[in-house]
Order: sequence, then C-alpha cells, then structure tokens
Amino acid sequence: MASCLLGSLLYFTLKIMSTETYIAFDAYGIKDKLNSNWPYLRNLLAWQHSFPERFGFNDLEDMVKLLELGDDLLETRIQKFLIKKIEAADNLLVVSSAQMNVESPILNWQIKQAVQTYRLPVIVAYAGVSALTPGVIEENLCHLPVKLREYMAEGSAKVAHVPLNMDKVERACKFYSRREGHYAWSDKTIF
Repeated sequence: MASCLLGSLLYFTLKIMSTETYIAFDAYGIKDKLNSNWPYLRNLLAWQHSFPERFGFNDLEDMVKLLELGDDLLETRIQKFLIKKIEAADNLLVVSSAQMNVESPILNWQIKQAVQTYRLPVIVAYAGVSALTPGVIEENLCHLPVKLREYMAEGSAKVAHVPLNMDKVERACKFYSRREGHYAWSDKTIF
C-alpha cells in the first residue's frame, strides 16, 4: 500500500494573501510526467516562482522528507500530516484533468476529510478549459474524483468551478473561505 500511496499522492498548501488553500490532486504515475497531472502542478509552481507575493507553497519540503522515509508507517504518517494541513486550510482546490485518477484512494480520502470533517469550500480548476458553462461542467464531471462527484450529487459539497488560469484560481481562492463563511451557492457555481 505504501508504494501505491507514494505514486498517487501529491499535496501542497498554497498561501494566497491571507487565505490558505489546500491543494489536493492525483499525481498517480508521477514518474510519467506526460500522462499525469504533473504538468498542472508545474503550472502552479511557475505561478509561485513568477509571483511569490501572490502565491506561496508551504510545507513542500516537509512532505518530500516524509515521502522519502519509506517505512511501514508511511500511510499513517502521511494521513496525520495531511489532516493538520487540511485543518489549517481555508478552502480546498482540486485540479481536474482527463489524466486524473478519479478513483485514487488518497485523493478521495483527502476530499472526504476536507468536505465532511472540516467543511472546506471546494474550488475545482479545470485544466484545458478556457471558459466554463453548465454544459462544460457536465461534460467534465467524469474527470472529478469519485468522492467529490458523490458529494455534489447528494448536495453535501458546495463547489465553485473555474478554468485553470492564474487570475481565476487566485480570485476564487481569496474569496471562498471557511473562516470568512464564504461558500459557493451550489455544487455547480461558476466563478
């Protein structure tokens, strides 16, 4: 399980101004950087590099060290680490693409914790989409993690949808905040 977990987990906390965003997306197959969500993480890292006053990843080095431990308790350690970060976050960002492993156990576990336990507002950023309409969201539902689709169907997750572009992601992450009580109107709010 630990090796599967290593391959399918990618976590970062993005600090945007005073709002802390927990970014959870599947990076299964990260060794194959063309057929995974790795290029989208690289976009986020490029934003941070270009605009450090607007974007900042926290705790990346701690996560890398944790992943390098490779012990039998790795899954438990990762989950404890992630819980602390989810608990401290203002919102959850999920980057959605056709390459996403929508059934990834660790990805769906992160979403469950963020939505059910910590009631974080959810922002979905769609890779490869320049503008969103209700039809575009419907067409791309199959690229959302199973747990998120489940919560949307039952109405237990309020989700803001944005294209994966710097300005839209930044504005959505600044606006939606558990601490400020700002949530999307529905499960398919276009921001």
